[in-house]
Amino acid sequence: MKEYDFHQLLENNVLVEQKIRDFLGKEILKKQNVDNQEIEGHILKADHNLRFVAENIKLGFVDWAITGCYYASYHAAIALILTREYSSKNHLATLCILIKEFYRRELSKEDIEMLGEFVDYKRILQKRIEQRRYRNVRGIC
Repeated sequence: MKEYDFHQLLENNVLVEQKIRDFLGKEILKKQNVDNQEIEGHILKADHNLRFVAENIKLGFVDWAITGCYYASYHAAIALILTREYSSKNHLATLCILIKEFYRRELSKEDIEMLGEFVDYKRILQKRIEQRRYRNVRGIC
């Protein structure tokens, strides 16, 4: 079960603020001064990952392209929250800051949902790996 629900986060500012306070208290989120060099570094990493995606699509490695999309999105998200004086060590914490600071202004519901899907990327991949293992074991028996 997810530790969050998009619809609750998108519609409940109190919940988002509570999660942010919790993340700040656990030092998963930190306030920091805007560092334009760090922001630029994350943007360059996002761009690098997008080039990686394009090359892997040409080569037919769609699974690696998906991984590259994940990293490009994550670095772009980190760059965005750094502009609002936050740094994050957690995908959900990053998502909460994006909702608080950018939702309904610079980011739409669809943008947030897409980024939220990447939060679940690792869980989704683990599930697919387990399904493949099951099919492989079943095929052997």
